[in-house]
Amino acid sequence: MNKKIKMILIFLICIRGIHAQDVETKDVKDVKDTETSNAHGIEITNIELEYFLISDFNRTYNFVGGSSAAGKIEFNNRVAVKEGVYLNCFPENANIIKLFTNATYRILANWPLDVKVAWVYNGLPEYDTHSHAIAPIISWNAKYYGISVGYGARFTSFFGEGALIEHMLPMGVYVNFINNEKLCVGMSLANYTDYQIDSFIAFALAAKASVSISKHFSISNELEFRQSGVDGLTATFHGIVWKGGAKLSW
Repeated sequence: MNKKIKMILIFLICIRGIHAQDVETKDVKDVKDTETSNAHGIEITNIELEYFLISDFNRTYNFVGGSSAAGKIEFNNRVAVKEGVYLNCFPENANIIKLFTNATYRILANWPLDVKVAWVYNGLPEYDTHSHAIAPIISWNAKYYGISVGYGARFTSFFGEGALIEHMLPMGVYVNFINNEKLCVGMSLANYTDYQIDSFIAFALAAKASVSISKHFSISNELEFRQSGVDGLTATFHGIVWKGGAKLSW
């Protein structure tokens, strides 16, 4: 009887040891899988660099030529950060400096619904004039059409005085008549860009075209008609802007 009891106890201990080993191995495997998943949790899915030459014929300076450069980095196809700078090439008119930074998050993975928080700086250092605009914007950015709407504030100071606050309503729509791997042609109507957020009634109508030279390189042209306000049903013409440049992505 004692021998049978001893054998049963030894058998139970062995089974318990085997189960404990199995559980321990599984736990270790789960930890390793979790560590591997965390290590690959953030992935850079796209990088873009762009450069544009800009010719601006307007009522304020007659002609201003400048250039802009921007970079964008995207993570996991859902989060993107973009920054850029604009400098005019004819400082005898005015030293114009424009900067922007924005962060975009795709709310739904399978739908083109984005929310963006943008900061825009416009400055005329010679006149001690500086403005900072901050605006959250929500957008539907589909292949052939899109719409954006937001709300923000712009803080502008002149000659060292206190900042004036303006409430902004950035809005815009676009439509692409052609949009494939080689060619994109469309039009847009908006009162804001990456480099500038205007008042609600200061919209710009733009015609755009871009051609893909290769998988990673494309060139584009844009012609923009701007107006500075609306009086009744009449728009006040402000100027024409041409933009030409190239984009590199990988």
